[in-house]
Amino acid sequence: GKHQSYHRNNHHHHQQQHGNRSHHRGSGHSQSMAKNTTGIPRDGLIQIPRHIPGAYRDPHGASVVPRPMAQLFIEKTEKKADALALRARQFQEKGVLPPAPPPSMLPIRSTDEETPPDDLLCLLCKQIYNDAVITPCCHNSFCDECK
Repeated sequence: GKHQSYHRNNHHHHQQQHGNRSHHRGSGHSQSMAKNTTGIPRDGLIQIPRHIPGAYRDPHGASVVPRPMAQLFIEKTEKKADALALRARQFQEKGVLPPAPPPSMLPIRSTDEETPPDDLLCLLCKQIYNDAVITPCCHNSFCDECK
């Protein structure tokens, strides 16, 4: 009697495992990695240079965030951007390059001659928000100088 019930339980356990495994395989795991942009108007999305938590993937595979989230992000980074702009301006007056932004934000070029501070900053703000959003870093004089 005992041997038979043990065998039956073991068989049931095996079935359950198999069921879970096949369910997992068929559940489109790769799609659950990033949310889909369906249902959000294209002009309500802003492309960002790297994927952040809460960002979506657009049909071209780019990371995008809804406009309200981008505006929230801008508010959070406003003080930081102002400080950076001020520091960059001081550096420019002395003729020294500002510290390079983190590699995650934009590619760092090999030589200093290729990246004057004004180009660097405008490239940065274009790259983070290449949409019609007013960003703190575009308030300063750098963008006007290199238009």
